[in-house]
Amino acid sequence: MEESGGVAKHGIHRHPWHWVALALVILIAILFFVVSFLRSYAQIVRAQRDGVSTGLVTKAPQSTQKAAETFGPQRQVSEGDFAALGPADAKVTIVEFGDFECPYCGRSYPIVRWIKERYGDRVRLVYRHFPIATIHPNAAYAAEASECAREQGKFWEYHDALYEHQDALSKNDLVSYAALVRLDVPKFQECIASGRMQPRVRADVQAALQAGVTGTPTFFINGHRWEGFVSQQQWEQILENLLNV
Repeated sequence: MEESGGVAKHGIHRHPWHWVALALVILIAILFFVVSFLRSYAQIVRAQRDGVSTGLVTKAPQSTQKAAETFGPQRQVSEGDFAALGPADAKVTIVEFGDFECPYCGRSYPIVRWIKERYGDRVRLVYRHFPIATIHPNAAYAAEASECAREQGKFWEYHDALYEHQDALSKNDLVSYAALVRLDVPKFQECIASGRMQPRVRADVQAALQAGVTGTPTFFINGHRWEGFVSQQQWEQILENLLNV
């Protein structure tokens, strides 16, 4: 069939808008590729700037030296008066900077519990605060609440309650979790109202920034920084190698 009146051979009807739409699709695809490439390049540059070996993201360190190559240079991160599980002389110390409203911290929470159950006293777990108030409006207050729970010797019970109820962290919710873990609720409320835990949380944030933390979760494994979510399989590889050096 000959083309006539907008009808092409083989019965395909072609309008000018068909070619415009096709051009737009191609342009969008090109833009998407360019943006993806630039983001990946930026991540590589940032990782190299921080001393991280970008080729070893999922490969566990084979020794302390390999850990340094994988995670970047060792940073001095205090393990002093903070919530901790495990002995101070454990072979591996994991310091987590977390945000109780961060979804990736929430995904890490059951894995951190698994680490404690599997490795016991061979690993020391330390929790420090890095609430990102600009996107998590309840995080700073929840961090203060957890420190008020620690004042009564129940930080980890309260920590677990917060991560198990991430979608409900209002002030009233925080009080209800205090009752749930059997805190002295009036004493807990007085602690929260006083604001005396604010300097402790701010000090954690300042320490995190000085150590190069930019988001949550960030883990320091024997002082070596690992940013972002770490799967259970990755943790197992890392810890088995570090504990068997």
